[in-house]
Amino acid sequence: MCPSLRYLKVTDFWFPELTVHSPTLEKLDLNYREGAGSDLISLIDVSAPRLEEVSFDIKADPDLSVSFSAPMVKEIFWHCKFEDEDTGELPCIGLSSLIYSLRRGVRQLCLSIVYLDYLSEEADWTFEEEISQLPLLSRLSVLELELEMKRHAFAPLVLHLLHEIPPAKELNIELTQARKVGMQCPPDCPCDQSNNNWRNENISLTHLEVVTLDGFEGHDDEVDFRKVLFRCATHLKKMTVEVSSEGYEKICSNCEQYPDVKCLVYLA
Repeated sequence: MCPSLRYLKVTDFWFPELTVHSPTLEKLDLNYREGAGSDLISLIDVSAPRLEEVSFDIKADPDLSVSFSAPMVKEIFWHCKFEDEDTGELPCIGLSSLIYSLRRGVRQLCLSIVYLDYLSEEADWTFEEEISQLPLLSRLSVLELELEMKRHAFAPLVLHLLHEIPPAKELNIELTQARKVGMQCPPDCPCDQSNNNWRNENISLTHLEVVTLDGFEGHDDEVDFRKVLFRCATHLKKMTVEVSSEGYEKICSNCEQYPDVKCLVYLA
C-alpha cells in the first residue's frame, strides 16, 4: 500500500486477477500487451473513491468478473478483447470486443459481434453478464454495433440487445460483411426468421432520436428492421443509411413513408 499513490499504470498481467484498492488514486491505466506473456484477465476489482480517470485495454477471459467503485470518475475508456470463439452467451454468436467510454458526460458503448460457423449447446440468448458490469451504463448516450453478418439475419439480435441494454439517444449499426441474396441461416439457428416474429415486435425506444445504418444492401429484412425502428422509436428525428446501389431505390421508397423523420440515404 502506497499512502500517497496518485497514478498507477500496469502494462503486463502475470496473474489473471487484478485488485486495486486505494483511497488516494486519481488515475488508473491498465494496458494488455499482445505477445508479452500476459494472462487473460478473469477478475477486475477496483475501489478508489478519488479516482477520476481510468483506462482499461485488456484481453478478457469469457468469464470476466468486474467490481468497480469510483464515485468521482469523470473519464473512462474500457476496451475488452475476447477470443474469436463462442463466448457461451449466444448460439452461433461471439463477442469479439467491447468498448465503453465516458468523456465529457457522453457515455458510448460499442460491441463488435461475429457470427460463428457452429452452434453452442450451452449458449443462451443474452449478453447481460458482460454488459451489466460496466460502470455508469444506466445513462448511455450512444450505442454502436459492429456486426460481421456472414449469412445470418441481424434484426433478431439487434432487437434483443435493444431490449437488454439501457436506452440510448443514438444508435449506430455497421454491417461489416456483405450478404448474398438467398443465403439462409443453418437449421435451428436462432436467427432463422421462421422461428421468430421479430417484424411485429413492439419495443420501447422512446429515447432514441438518431440512427445511422452502414453497410446495408436493401435486403427485405433490412427494410423490415427499419420499419420496426420507425414504429417503435416515437421520438426519432433523423435516420442516415449507407446502402449499395442495388438497394438504393428500395430504401429511398421506404423513407418516403415516414415524412416526420429526416432521412438521408447515401450510396456506399
